[in-house]
Parts: sequence; C-alpha cells; structure tokens
Amino acid sequence: MKIDTHTHLFLTKESKPDWKSINFYFDIARMKDLDVVCCTEHLDAIHYSHLLNDLFLNNILGGELLDEGVVRLPNGLIATSGAEVALSGGADVGLHTQLVF
Repeated sequence: MKIDTHTHLFLTKESKPDWKSINFYFDIARMKDLDVVCCTEHLDAIHYSHLLNDLFLNNILGGELLDEGVVRLPNGLIATSGAEVALSGGADVGLHTQLVF
C-alpha cells in the first residue's frame, strides 16, 4: 500500500477549494499508484473547514464515505482528513486527525 501522509490541496492559506484542480490531483495520485492521501492542509488556512466539510461531509466528489474523515473517491483513492499545525520555534507538523472545525 502506498500512502502520501502529507498532502496540500490549497496553493496558499488564502486559497479557496478549486475542485477541478483537487480532483485532477487525486487522479494523478491514483495514476502514480498511490492508495491513500492524507489531506494535511494548514489548520489556519482561511477555507480549511470549507475544504474538509465539502470533501468529507458533503461528499462533493461523490465518493464512498468509509468513516469520519475518510472517503474512497470514485477513482479508488482513499482520502483522509488531517491538518498541519505550527509548533513553537517555527516548525510545522502534519498529522492525520478526525475532522476538526
């Protein structure tokens, strides 16, 4: 099983979800034989909750909801919810997490 544990779907912290680009990214990930991606967007991104709501609650890409924060997309790729959080000293860490709003 191939897993990308640290994936960003926004270009910047100010970006809105671009579902055409996000779906394209997921298709490329699957074509490269990835099985799972963890969407570790910056927790302080302006549209963080919008992205996770649409992807994992509203199921905007029409996948199969497997669990809270886990969806199997129509192309077979599994996406999981995550966040990137800032640590003291300026470092960041990405982690898998249940939906956090």
